Amino acid sequence: MALKFVPRRSEERGNADHGWLKTFHTFSFASYMDYGHEQYGPLRVINEDRVAPRTGFGTHSHREFEIFSYVVSGQLEHKDSMGNTEVLKRGDLQMTSAGTGISHSEKAYGSDQVHFLQIWSLPHTSRLPPKYFT
Repeated sequence: MALKFVPRRSEERGNADHGWLKTFHTFSFASYMDYGHEQYGPLRVINEDRVAPRTGFGTHSHREFEIFSYVVSGQLEHKDSMGNTEVLKRGDLQMTSAGTGISHSEKAYGSDQVHFLQIWSLPHTSRLPPKYFT
């Protein structure tokens, strides 16, 4: 089955302003539901997030996703249940293969907001052990 490219204008994306988080969703995510844009092949999430200084996503868990984070500006602190702790800066790319399960947190590091993209895809093979890459 061939995938068809469908343009998606920025103003058409779902969005939310939680005060500490301003987020835009290309596909259905959280309370944003768009049955015409739920995923694209194995690509399930493309979120553009701006997180206020010293705030972020507390520890939460994932399974069976490949999760990529790309820092557009600012710094992003990542901590996970495998013992990884890292501060990512502008231009850094980090990937977590959640596999059979991982818990992690992501927070703005320092006194500036962090602007980053988070992209999730479904793995080709399920039940793999979790891994972390930078």
